[in-house]
Amino acid sequence: MAVPLIFAYYYLWYRGQEERRWPTFNRDYPPALGFYRSDDPRVLYQHLLWASQYGIDGFLVEWFGTASDDGRYSDANLARLRSLLSGFPDFRYAVFYDQAIRFGSLNFADPAKREQFLADMEKIALDNFSHPNYWRIGGRPVVVIYVTRAASGGYGNLIAEARERMARSGYAPYLIGDEVWWGRDTSGFEFYNAVTAFNLHNDTQVLRAGGEVRRFAELSSNLYLAVQRKAEGTGVEVIPGIGHAYNDEVVRSNLPLLPTVNPGELPQYREDIIYAAKQSAAVFEKSSLVSDFGIAPLFVNSFNEWPERSAVEPSAEIEAFNEFDDRTNNRRIVLPAHGYAYLEGLREARSSMLA
Repeated sequence: MAVPLIFAYYYLWYRGQEERRWPTFNRDYPPALGFYRSDDPRVLYQHLLWASQYGIDGFLVEWFGTASDDGRYSDANLARLRSLLSGFPDFRYAVFYDQAIRFGSLNFADPAKREQFLADMEKIALDNFSHPNYWRIGGRPVVVIYVTRAASGGYGNLIAEARERMARSGYAPYLIGDEVWWGRDTSGFEFYNAVTAFNLHNDTQVLRAGGEVRRFAELSSNLYLAVQRKAEGTGVEVIPGIGHAYNDEVVRSNLPLLPTVNPGELPQYREDIIYAAKQSAAVFEKSSLVSDFGIAPLFVNSFNEWPERSAVEPSAEIEAFNEFDDRTNNRRIVLPAHGYAYLEGLREARSSMLA
Protein backbone atom coordinates (compact mmCIF):
# COMPACT_ATOMS: atom_id res chain seq x y z
CA MET A 1 0.00 0.00 0.00
CA ALA A 2 1.31 3.46 -0.88
CA VAL A 3 1.71 5.94 1.96
CA PRO A 4 0.07 9.29 1.10
CA LEU A 5 2.38 12.22 1.78
CA ILE A 6 1.00 15.73 1.87
CA PHE A 7 3.58 18.52 1.59
CA ALA A 8 2.60 22.17 1.84
CA TYR A 9 4.52 25.15 0.49
CA TYR A 10 5.73 27.22 3.42
CA TYR A 11 6.94 30.83 3.69
CA LEU A 12 9.26 32.47 6.21
CA TRP A 13 9.25 36.16 5.29
CA TYR A 14 6.52 37.60 7.56
CA ARG A 15 7.62 40.47 9.81
CA GLY A 16 4.55 41.28 11.90
CA GLN A 17 2.50 44.46 11.63
CA GLU A 18 5.26 46.23 9.70
CA GLU A 19 5.26 43.51 7.05
CA ARG A 20 4.26 45.11 3.78
CA ARG A 21 2.24 42.06 2.77
CA TRP A 22 -0.12 42.04 5.74
CA PRO A 23 -2.12 45.28 5.96
CA THR A 24 -3.60 45.36 2.45
CA PHE A 25 -3.65 41.72 1.48
CA ASN A 26 -5.17 40.35 4.67
CA ARG A 27 -7.52 42.90 6.07
CA ASP A 28 -10.46 40.56 5.51
CA TYR A 29 -8.92 37.18 6.32
CA PRO A 30 -6.22 37.49 9.00
CA PRO A 31 -4.50 34.36 10.33
CA ALA A 32 -5.70 32.92 13.62
CA LEU A 33 -2.28 33.84 15.05
CA GLY A 34 -2.69 37.45 13.95
CA PHE A 35 -0.13 39.32 11.86
CA TYR A 36 2.80 37.26 13.05
CA ARG A 37 6.56 37.29 12.60
CA SER A 38 8.32 34.33 11.03
CA ASP A 39 11.28 34.76 13.37
CA ASP A 40 9.08 34.01 16.39
CA PRO A 41 9.83 30.41 17.51
CA ARG A 42 6.35 30.19 19.03
CA VAL A 43 4.82 30.79 15.60
CA LEU A 44 7.07 28.23 13.93
CA TYR A 45 6.29 25.69 16.64
CA GLN A 46 2.54 26.25 16.30
CA HIS A 47 2.76 25.80 12.53
CA LEU A 48 4.62 22.52 12.96
CA LEU A 49 2.10 21.40 15.56
CA TRP A 50 -0.91 22.23 13.41
CA ALA A 51 0.60 20.58 10.35
CA SER A 52 1.41 17.41 12.30
CA GLN A 53 -2.02 17.25 13.88
CA TYR A 54 -3.88 17.70 10.60
CA GLY A 55 -2.15 15.23 8.33
CA ILE A 56 0.49 17.39 6.66
CA ASP A 57 3.66 15.32 6.41
CA GLY A 58 6.09 18.11 5.62
CA PHE A 59 6.81 21.62 4.38
CA LEU A 60 8.33 22.70 1.08
CA VAL A 61 10.14 25.72 2.49
CA GLU A 62 10.66 28.65 0.16
CA TRP A 63 14.30 29.80 -0.05
CA PHE A 64 15.75 32.36 -2.43
CA GLY A 65 19.36 32.89 -1.43
CA THR A 66 20.88 35.44 0.90
CA ALA A 67 21.62 38.34 -1.45
CA SER A 68 18.67 40.44 -0.20
CA ASP A 69 17.53 41.45 3.27
CA ASP A 70 14.39 39.33 2.80
CA GLY A 71 16.56 36.42 1.72
CA ARG A 72 18.80 36.66 4.77
CA TYR A 73 15.76 36.97 7.03
CA SER A 74 14.13 33.86 5.51
CA ASP A 75 17.42 31.96 5.65
CA ALA A 76 17.80 32.72 9.37
CA ASN A 77 14.21 31.64 9.95
CA LEU A 78 14.83 28.38 8.14
CA ALA A 79 17.63 27.73 10.63
CA ARG A 80 15.14 28.44 13.43
CA LEU A 81 12.68 26.02 11.90
CA ARG A 82 15.34 23.31 11.60
CA SER A 83 16.18 23.73 15.29
CA LEU A 84 12.58 22.95 16.26
CA LEU A 85 12.26 19.79 14.19
CA SER A 86 13.85 17.59 16.85
CA GLY A 87 10.46 17.79 18.58
CA PHE A 88 8.76 16.48 15.41
CA PRO A 89 10.82 13.43 14.41
CA ASP A 90 8.33 12.24 11.77
CA PHE A 91 7.87 15.61 10.11
CA ARG A 92 9.82 16.29 6.91
CA TYR A 93 10.91 19.36 5.01
CA ALA A 94 12.54 20.12 1.68
CA VAL A 95 13.77 23.32 0.09
CA PHE A 96 11.56 25.04 -2.46
CA TYR A 97 14.03 27.15 -4.42
CA ASP A 98 12.34 30.34 -5.61
CA GLN A 99 14.60 31.36 -8.45
CA ALA A 100 12.09 33.96 -9.68
CA ILE A 101 12.57 36.06 -6.54
CA ARG A 102 16.28 35.27 -6.51
CA PHE A 103 16.99 36.44 -10.04
CA GLY A 104 13.96 38.12 -11.57
CA SER A 105 14.83 37.28 -15.17
CA LEU A 106 15.15 33.54 -15.73
CA ASN A 107 17.51 33.77 -18.69
CA PHE A 108 20.67 32.08 -17.44
CA ALA A 109 22.99 32.93 -20.30
CA ASP A 110 24.97 35.26 -18.01
CA PRO A 111 27.96 33.35 -16.51
CA ALA A 112 27.73 35.31 -13.25
CA LYS A 113 24.08 34.38 -12.80
CA ARG A 114 24.87 30.74 -13.53
CA GLU A 115 27.57 30.76 -10.87
CA GLN A 116 25.15 32.28 -8.36
CA PHE A 117 22.65 29.52 -9.12
CA LEU A 118 25.31 26.85 -8.61
CA ALA A 119 26.48 28.45 -5.36
CA ASP A 120 22.87 28.46 -4.13
CA MET A 121 22.51 24.76 -4.90
CA GLU A 122 25.69 24.03 -2.95
CA LYS A 123 24.45 26.04 0.02
CA ILE A 124 21.10 24.26 -0.04
CA ALA A 125 22.92 20.94 0.06
CA LEU A 126 25.42 21.85 2.77
CA ASP A 127 22.88 23.52 5.06
CA ASN A 128 20.07 20.99 4.74
CA PHE A 129 20.77 17.60 3.21
CA SER A 130 22.34 16.08 6.31
CA HIS A 131 19.44 17.08 8.56
CA PRO A 132 17.56 14.01 9.86
CA ASN A 133 14.19 15.55 8.97
CA TYR A 134 15.11 16.38 5.39
CA TRP A 135 12.82 14.67 2.88
CA ARG A 136 14.39 12.02 0.68
CA ILE A 137 12.95 9.87 -2.07
CA GLY A 138 14.84 6.64 -2.50
CA GLY A 139 17.53 8.03 -0.21
CA ARG A 140 17.99 11.13 -2.40
CA PRO A 141 17.40 14.61 -0.91
CA VAL A 142 14.57 16.49 -2.60
CA VAL A 143 14.74 20.02 -4.00
CA VAL A 144 11.74 21.62 -5.70
CA ILE A 145 12.63 24.42 -8.14
CA TYR A 146 10.08 27.09 -8.96
CA VAL A 147 8.93 27.97 -12.51
CA THR A 148 11.61 25.98 -14.32
CA ARG A 149 9.33 25.95 -17.37
CA ALA A 150 10.14 29.65 -17.89
CA ALA A 151 13.93 29.31 -17.61
CA SER A 152 16.19 29.69 -20.65
CA GLY A 153 19.82 30.36 -21.57
CA GLY A 154 21.17 26.82 -21.40
CA TYR A 155 19.17 26.01 -18.29
CA GLY A 156 19.22 22.24 -18.81
CA ASN A 157 23.01 22.26 -18.84
CA LEU A 158 22.94 24.40 -15.70
CA ILE A 159 20.83 21.77 -13.92
CA ALA A 160 23.37 19.14 -14.98
CA GLU A 161 26.19 21.30 -13.58
CA ALA A 162 24.29 21.69 -10.32
CA ARG A 163 24.01 17.92 -10.01
CA GLU A 164 27.78 17.63 -10.57
CA ARG A 165 28.53 20.25 -7.92
CA MET A 166 26.35 18.53 -5.33
CA ALA A 167 27.82 15.14 -6.26
CA ARG A 168 31.23 16.44 -5.18
CA SER A 169 29.76 16.84 -1.70
CA GLY A 170 28.41 13.30 -1.83
CA TYR A 171 24.81 14.09 -2.75
CA ALA A 172 22.63 12.87 -5.60
CA PRO A 173 19.59 15.15 -5.33
CA TYR A 174 16.08 14.27 -6.40
CA LEU A 175 15.13 17.38 -8.37
CA ILE A 176 11.52 18.31 -8.98
CA GLY A 177 10.88 20.91 -11.70
CA ASP A 178 7.90 23.22 -11.87
CA GLU A 179 7.19 22.18 -15.45
CA VAL A 180 3.53 21.22 -15.72
CA TRP A 181 1.35 23.81 -17.46
CA TRP A 182 -1.60 24.08 -19.79
CA GLY A 183 -0.77 23.24 -23.40
CA ARG A 184 2.88 22.52 -22.63
CA ASP A 185 4.74 19.50 -24.02
CA THR A 186 7.32 17.44 -22.15
CA SER A 187 10.43 19.13 -23.52
CA GLY A 188 12.72 19.91 -20.60
CA PHE A 189 11.29 17.19 -18.37
CA GLU A 190 14.43 15.10 -18.88
CA PHE A 191 16.47 17.34 -16.59
CA TYR A 192 14.43 16.34 -13.51
CA ASN A 193 13.51 13.28 -11.53
CA ALA A 194 9.92 14.48 -11.27
CA VAL A 195 7.77 17.38 -12.40
CA THR A 196 4.92 19.25 -10.75
CA ALA A 197 2.98 22.50 -11.02
CA PHE A 198 3.37 25.02 -8.24
CA ASN A 199 0.11 26.64 -9.24
CA LEU A 200 -2.15 25.84 -12.19
CA HIS A 201 -4.32 28.93 -11.76
CA ASN A 202 -4.92 30.32 -15.21
CA ASP A 203 -7.65 32.78 -16.10
CA THR A 204 -8.83 30.75 -19.10
CA GLN A 205 -9.07 27.52 -17.11
CA VAL A 206 -10.66 29.12 -14.04
CA LEU A 207 -13.27 30.78 -16.24
CA ARG A 208 -13.78 27.44 -18.00
CA ALA A 209 -14.45 25.96 -14.57
CA GLY A 210 -16.86 28.77 -13.74
CA GLY A 211 -14.74 29.60 -10.70
CA GLU A 212 -15.79 26.32 -9.10
CA VAL A 213 -13.03 24.60 -7.14
CA ARG A 214 -14.27 21.10 -7.90
CA ARG A 215 -14.55 21.65 -11.63
CA PHE A 216 -11.11 23.28 -11.66
CA ALA A 217 -9.78 20.26 -9.73
CA GLU A 218 -11.15 17.97 -12.43
CA LEU A 219 -9.50 19.99 -15.19
CA SER A 220 -6.22 20.01 -13.27
CA SER A 221 -6.37 16.27 -12.64
CA ASN A 222 -6.96 15.66 -16.34
CA LEU A 223 -3.89 17.74 -17.13
CA TYR A 224 -1.70 15.81 -14.68
CA LEU A 225 -2.91 12.52 -16.14
CA ALA A 226 -2.25 13.71 -19.69
CA VAL A 227 1.27 14.80 -18.73
CA GLN A 228 1.85 11.47 -17.04
CA ARG A 229 0.87 9.62 -20.22
CA LYS A 230 3.21 11.78 -22.31
CA ALA A 231 6.09 11.20 -19.86
CA GLU A 232 5.56 7.42 -19.73
CA GLY A 233 8.79 5.55 -20.26
CA THR A 234 11.02 8.59 -19.63
CA GLY A 235 11.68 7.82 -15.97
CA VAL A 236 10.27 11.23 -14.98
CA GLU A 237 7.49 11.10 -12.39
CA VAL A 238 4.53 13.44 -12.04
CA ILE A 239 3.70 14.83 -8.60
CA PRO A 240 0.29 16.50 -8.58
CA GLY A 241 -0.68 19.60 -6.67
CA ILE A 242 -3.87 20.48 -4.83
CA GLY A 243 -5.34 23.74 -6.09
CA HIS A 244 -8.13 24.67 -3.71
CA ALA A 245 -7.99 28.49 -3.69
CA TYR A 246 -6.28 31.48 -5.28
CA ASN A 247 -6.94 35.21 -5.05
CA ASP A 248 -4.31 37.64 -6.27
CA GLU A 249 -6.73 40.51 -6.86
CA VAL A 250 -4.70 43.10 -4.96
CA VAL A 251 -1.76 42.65 -7.35
CA ARG A 252 -3.59 41.47 -10.48
CA SER A 253 -7.21 42.50 -10.19
CA ASN A 254 -8.11 41.17 -13.63
CA LEU A 255 -7.63 37.52 -12.67
CA PRO A 256 -10.72 35.47 -11.80
CA LEU A 257 -10.95 34.22 -8.25
CA LEU A 258 -10.96 30.66 -7.01
CA PRO A 259 -13.44 29.97 -5.59
CA THR A 260 -15.88 32.31 -7.26
CA VAL A 261 -19.01 32.24 -5.10
CA ASN A 262 -22.34 33.52 -6.32
CA PRO A 263 -24.32 36.00 -4.19
CA GLY A 264 -26.26 34.20 -1.51
CA GLU A 265 -24.01 31.14 -1.56
CA LEU A 266 -21.32 30.15 0.93
CA PRO A 267 -18.06 28.39 0.05
CA GLN A 268 -17.57 24.75 0.98
CA TYR A 269 -13.92 24.96 1.99
CA ARG A 270 -13.58 21.58 3.66
CA GLU A 271 -15.47 19.62 1.02
CA ASP A 272 -13.71 21.43 -1.83
CA ILE A 273 -10.19 20.59 -0.67
CA ILE A 274 -11.16 16.95 -0.04
CA TYR A 275 -12.50 16.72 -3.58
CA ALA A 276 -9.43 18.45 -5.04
CA ALA A 277 -7.07 16.10 -3.21
CA LYS A 278 -8.91 13.01 -4.38
CA GLN A 279 -8.91 14.24 -7.98
CA SER A 280 -5.15 14.85 -7.90
CA ALA A 281 -4.50 11.45 -6.35
CA ALA A 282 -5.73 9.74 -9.54
CA VAL A 283 -2.15 10.09 -10.84
CA PHE A 284 -0.97 7.43 -8.42
CA GLU A 285 -2.89 4.62 -10.04
CA LYS A 286 0.05 4.27 -12.46
CA SER A 287 2.95 5.94 -10.69
CA SER A 288 6.43 4.49 -10.16
CA LEU A 289 6.57 6.51 -6.95
CA VAL A 290 4.00 4.02 -5.66
CA SER A 291 5.51 0.87 -7.16
CA ASP A 292 9.17 1.72 -6.47
CA PHE A 293 9.05 3.74 -3.24
CA GLY A 294 5.59 3.08 -1.75
CA ILE A 295 4.69 6.77 -1.55
CA ALA A 296 1.99 8.99 -3.04
CA PRO A 297 3.09 12.61 -2.55
CA LEU A 298 0.71 15.52 -3.04
CA PHE A 299 1.76 19.18 -2.92
CA VAL A 300 -0.71 21.69 -1.51
CA ASN A 301 -0.34 25.35 -2.35
CA SER A 302 -0.02 26.50 0.39
CA PHE A 303 0.32 26.39 4.14
CA ASN A 304 0.74 30.14 4.60
CA GLU A 305 0.84 32.10 1.34
CA TRP A 306 -1.63 34.64 2.68
CA PRO A 307 -1.13 37.30 -0.01
CA GLU A 308 -2.52 34.91 -2.63
CA ARG A 309 -5.24 33.64 -0.29
CA SER A 310 -4.20 30.03 -0.76
CA ALA A 311 -3.26 29.37 2.88
CA VAL A 312 -4.61 26.32 4.69
CA GLU A 313 -3.19 27.68 7.94
CA PRO A 314 -6.09 28.44 10.30
CA SER A 315 -7.63 31.85 9.82
CA ALA A 316 -9.44 34.04 12.28
CA GLU A 317 -13.16 33.31 12.28
CA ILE A 318 -14.63 36.04 10.07
CA GLU A 319 -18.27 35.90 9.02
CA ALA A 320 -19.49 36.98 5.62
CA PHE A 321 -20.43 40.64 5.25
CA ASN A 322 -21.06 43.38 2.70
CA GLU A 323 -19.57 46.85 2.83
CA PHE A 324 -19.08 49.82 0.58
CA ASP A 325 -15.46 49.98 -0.56
CA ASP A 326 -14.28 53.58 -0.78
CA ARG A 327 -11.22 52.53 -2.80
CA THR A 328 -13.26 51.26 -5.72
CA ASN A 329 -16.69 52.83 -5.18
CA ASN A 330 -18.14 49.34 -5.21
CA ARG A 331 -19.97 47.22 -2.73
CA ARG A 332 -17.61 44.54 -1.53
CA ILE A 333 -18.76 41.03 -0.64
CA VAL A 334 -16.49 39.30 1.86
CA LEU A 335 -16.77 35.54 2.19
CA PRO A 336 -16.54 33.80 5.55
CA ALA A 337 -13.00 32.88 6.49
CA HIS A 338 -11.97 29.24 6.28
CA GLY A 339 -10.96 28.79 9.94
CA TYR A 340 -9.74 25.19 10.33
CA ALA A 341 -11.80 23.87 7.42
CA TYR A 342 -8.92 23.36 4.98
CA LEU A 343 -6.82 21.51 7.55
CA GLU A 344 -9.76 19.33 8.52
CA GLY A 345 -10.32 18.53 4.86
CA LEU A 346 -6.67 17.61 4.29
CA ARG A 347 -6.71 15.30 7.29
CA GLU A 348 -9.83 13.56 6.03
CA ALA A 349 -8.45 13.29 2.48
CA ARG A 350 -5.24 11.74 3.77
CA SER A 351 -7.16 9.29 5.95
CA SER A 352 -9.33 8.19 3.03
CA MET A 353 -6.23 7.64 0.89
CA LEU A 354 -4.77 5.45 3.64
CA ALA A 355 -8.00 3.47 3.82
